[in-house]
Amino acid sequence: MAEETKGFVAACSICARGKSSHRAPAGLLRPLPVPHRPWSRIAVDFLTGPPPSDALETANLLVLQVFRLHGIPQDIALGASASLSSGYHPQTNGRTERAIQDLGSALRCLDTKHPVHETIRSRTELGEFHRLLQELRLDDDRLQRYLRLTPAQFDDLLARIGSRISRLDTNYRRSISASERLSIRLRYLATGDSYRTIANSFRVGITTVSSIVPNVATAIWDSLVEEFMAVPSTDEWRSIAGRFEERWNFPLCCVALDGKNVVIKAPAHLGSQFYNYKGTFSLVLLAVVDAEYCFRVIDVGGYGRTSDGGILANSAFGAALQSGILQLPADLPLPGADHRGPQPHVFVADEAIPSE
Repeated sequence: MAEETKGFVAACSICARGKSSHRAPAGLLRPLPVPHRPWSRIAVDFLTGPPPSDALETANLLVLQVFRLHGIPQDIALGASASLSSGYHPQTNGRTERAIQDLGSALRCLDTKHPVHETIRSRTELGEFHRLLQELRLDDDRLQRYLRLTPAQFDDLLARIGSRISRLDTNYRRSISASERLSIRLRYLATGDSYRTIANSFRVGITTVSSIVPNVATAIWDSLVEEFMAVPSTDEWRSIAGRFEERWNFPLCCVALDGKNVVIKAPAHLGSQFYNYKGTFSLVLLAVVDAEYCFRVIDVGGYGRTSDGGILANSAFGAALQSGILQLPADLPLPGADHRGPQPHVFVADEAIPSE
């Protein structure tokens, strides 16, 4: 009943007009005069909320950095007294009030109620990148076992993607270097550890790791895909077929392809799209490899419920294969079977992928 009465009175225009005011008059607005020299008139305001500061240190800074160079101010506009200035008189001291609000917003973001954990504060002294990794760089074999890359390969990859993964320093903190970001990603790939384990090792936040891992992976893919996993040309298809015949005694075979269900945790609100015939939730990795098991084309991210044939048909590679724009070599006769005439080049796969 009391809440309903309060709401009715607050919305009633007659009640508002009939209510008596118990506040003192605000007074006339008196803008500050235009100063005739630097620091002749200064504005001071008080910011509430952040932890207490050292008033003596603030006073010493004013004396050494302002009063010593420019003299004592003729006038000081204070925001503490409503008779001089307040946040409700922007014409009097609005610039200071606005600056104090912006400063307060920035300081609240760095409030000690949410401090940086002590382990993260010591990242540059005790973090895995700044201690262990720098020692491993003195031993090529140990670094390769640690990151799966030699120092030369690491430096080459960093030179390729460094500009893509670098971040700018701010007034509040220094950014994590591109070299450390790449190390976090490579260590995650090399071990498969959880984000929490990687974060504890490198002394960074878990959310930081969860941001670095996909961002660096995207940068690596975008930077290297055209050079290391471009769709083969006609000459490359012919060379791959030659290697299949030489190594596996399988003539006119360009590639082998198959799909792999990668088990994942069931995503929320997606029903049975990722549920596969094995009774688990998964993504599908469809890989096209040459005679040396090297990836030539991949398609990652297909729903687990989709068959390998469906993944291939829906992929860009499958569409190019169906439309005949893969630049496959011309038909050739099989060795020792010239009487059968020219035969097309083939892909080898299991029964999950249709032969049409």
